[in-house]
Amino acid sequence: MKDLIELIQILSKQKTYSIQIIGENFNGDTKLEQLYNGILNGEYMSDEEAAEQIYQSNSNGKAYKKLRTNLKKQLINTVFFIDRKSADFNEYQKAYYNTCKEWAAMKILLGREARVAAIMLAQKIIRQAKQFEFTEITLDTARILRMHYAVFEGDQSKAEQYDELVREQMLILEEEAKAEMLYEGLVLRYVNSKSTQTEIAEEAARAADALRPVIEKHPTHRIGLCLYLIEVMRHMSINDYARTLEICQEAIAFFERKEYNAKVTLITFLYQQLACEIKLRDYAAGEQTAEKCLSMLSPGPTNWFRAMELYFMLSLHSGQYSKAFGLMQQAMKNNRFQFQAKTQIETWKIYEAFARALFEMDMVELDPKVRKPGKFRVGKFLNEVPIFSKDKSGMNIPIIIIQLLFMLLHGKTDELIDREESIRRYCNRHLREEDTHRSDIFIKMLLLFPSCSFDKNLILEKAAPMLEELAALPLESASQSFEIEIVPYEALWELICNRQEIFS
Repeated sequence: MKDLIELIQILSKQKTYSIQIIGENFNGDTKLEQLYNGILNGEYMSDEEAAEQIYQSNSNGKAYKKLRTNLKKQLINTVFFIDRKSADFNEYQKAYYNTCKEWAAMKILLGREARVAAIMLAQKIIRQAKQFEFTEITLDTARILRMHYAVFEGDQSKAEQYDELVREQMLILEEEAKAEMLYEGLVLRYVNSKSTQTEIAEEAARAADALRPVIEKHPTHRIGLCLYLIEVMRHMSINDYARTLEICQEAIAFFERKEYNAKVTLITFLYQQLACEIKLRDYAAGEQTAEKCLSMLSPGPTNWFRAMELYFMLSLHSGQYSKAFGLMQQAMKNNRFQFQAKTQIETWKIYEAFARALFEMDMVELDPKVRKPGKFRVGKFLNEVPIFSKDKSGMNIPIIIIQLLFMLLHGKTDELIDREESIRRYCNRHLREEDTHRSDIFIKMLLLFPSCSFDKNLILEKAAPMLEELAALPLESASQSFEIEIVPYEALWELICNRQEIFS
């Protein structure tokens, strides 16, 4: 069902020329229309629900499987009729969708031996593909034109012209593929883990050094994207946020020099810039960057979720807890949330847990029109973060902290006492390195509650040197991974200590 939901959301949002285009059978109160409308309106969230409502059978029934297959085929056909003039599309996106559609039409025309029409279309395609640096399409179209002028026209001059273009684009495509391989090989290690990986800095430096001379010769969009993302990774991995900020500004300048508006790519580096501004505590600049990012995006795409994630973090770090809570709700209620990568969904689940803790500490003011959330269930939350629960020196740290926090807020003193020793062992095993030192200190501060029998004066006395140690290793200079400290520990500690009911 997830594939159908995604297709229908995209098509209904982008306003195809006419939704009736999805099939000639789609013209009345048919079962096909019933399935489409049921998914669109959120009535069917699974194949089982749809099959039961439409056929009073299960989803394995032949009639339902055939209906489902027909709807999916017609939805895919309808993708070609998305209105590319929509304001949701920027110049680069419009060019990409238009070029892809015309390229597909050209290939079909050639297959049907409509060569005159196909070649006229190819000449239009290649101009646009070259302008917007669509290398694969430029290469394929140039090969078609080279063959046409060599075999069918016998025009040596034009055949040689397109042969030269083919050779150039083959070289560029090879360099782009190498750049992608270098970037993907590095980023793969961060997908399921947010722990600091300082060894990546050396690998990223070698990759960047290899790409610098390439971009001088072939300054294409794709090579530039890979190079600057590698450079960001290189400096982020050693927590050099000042240099990362410079790299982001260099990347933005590179893409702003393009003849076309590379908005999506510019946003990529704007939110990397925002991450640096959060870490460097330049919250005013971060606010401007966040607003600029969101002004360039429609809600729903992956980049929008990433910008919202960083805006959420900025709001927490600058003490704007109510704003952060609203951003969390806005992101997680978006109908595209369920289609994000599993790790991104887990990240938001962790953010939600911290936002709910702040709500329970009376640090969030809700709009009177907004319904208050129900009780937060830690057990349910833990079942929703299986990937990051294994990231012992990374995102499992905030998962541990949120468990301890809710034990304190919900008065589960016995459970906290029972967990104390196992959490100390966890710290000794997984938080011994410099890059997790702030987290190690803070978790041990939380463990003062059971070890000091919830005596406030004794807890504050023993926590004092630990707070001094945190102050000596401030967040902006700590080697800890950016995503781990969701609420700055000093601020979170103060909020906890202000909850008088926690103490004996």
